[in-house]
Amino acid sequence: MNELTVITKDHVGLLAEVSELLGKKKIRIESLHADASRGTAILRLYTESPAKAKAALKGAGFEVMDSAILVIRVDDKPGKLARVARILSDNGINMKNLYLLKQDKSEKLFAIETTDNDAARKALKDYV
Repeated sequence: MNELTVITKDHVGLLAEVSELLGKKKIRIESLHADASRGTAILRLYTESPAKAKAALKGAGFEVMDSAILVIRVDDKPGKLARVARILSDNGINMKNLYLLKQDKSEKLFAIETTDNDAARKALKDYV
């Protein structure tokens, strides 16, 4: 799966601009993580149509990067995410980013990008 990252100058209305743009193109945002610090905004988007979303955002003048992510299922119990982190660490795989996509009463879905997604997929075979 692909995640889109938009890095831009932070300003009032940025999220409105991005979400309206994608909405007009009929692109549903499935997950969004937004951070702003020192005048810079970083938006990480997971959409149903990443190529279409990337084209729309670039067409509007945004700098957009895409990267492969893994989606992992983790039981919603204490220590389960720690187990995932330990497996990656023990295999020499660094997490570049991680965020929650969805949760219900029994499990959570996380988006994860690592320094080696192929190795991570193998190491986390019980979670992907």
